[in-house]
Amino acid sequence: MTATSGLVIAGGVRERLHPARLYRALAAGANGVGSLWFFGLMFLICADIVGRTVFLHPIKGVTEIVAYSVAACVFLGLAQTLHAGRFTRAEMLLDALGLYRPAARSFYEALYAAAGAVIAAAMVYGLAPEFLDAWRKDEIVGVPGYFTLTIWPFKLILVFGSATMLIEFMALA
Repeated sequence: MTATSGLVIAGGVRERLHPARLYRALAAGANGVGSLWFFGLMFLICADIVGRTVFLHPIKGVTEIVAYSVAACVFLGLAQTLHAGRFTRAEMLLDALGLYRPAARSFYEALYAAAGAVIAAAMVYGLAPEFLDAWRKDEIVGVPGYFTLTIWPFKLILVFGSATMLIEFMALA
C-alpha cells in the first residue's frame, strides 16, 4: 500500500482518504475505549467490594472515579450508538408509518435528526465552558491528602462525545 498526496493505492485501486471514514473510525474507537473503560470500572468496583468485605480496606476514590467515569463512558459511545441506529426511538410507530406513508416517515426521521442536532449543539454549548473553567482552575474532587481526582479530562470527554453526536445527527439530517 502506497500513500501519495492523500490517495491510497490498494490492490491497484486509488481511493481518497475521506474525512467521513476517519470520523467513523474515531467514533468506533471512542466507543471501544468506552466499553473497555466500563469493563475496568466493573473490575474496580468488584475489587473494592472484596477489599471492603474481606480485607476491611476499601480502595481509595472508587466512588469519585465511578461517578465521573460512567458519564464519560456513555458519552464516548453516543455517536457510534446513533450511527448504528440504537438510540431510543419509537421504532414501532415509525415502521408502521413507513409502510403506509414513506414520505411521512422520512419527514419524522429528518425532524428527529434536526432536533437531535439542536440538543447536541446545546450540550456542546453548555459543556464547553464547564470544561474550560475546570481546566483553568485545575478543578479536583475528593479529599486532599486522601484521594483527589482532576476532573477536566472527564469534562473534555463530555464535550467530545457531544460534538461527535452533533456531527452524527447533522449527517442524519
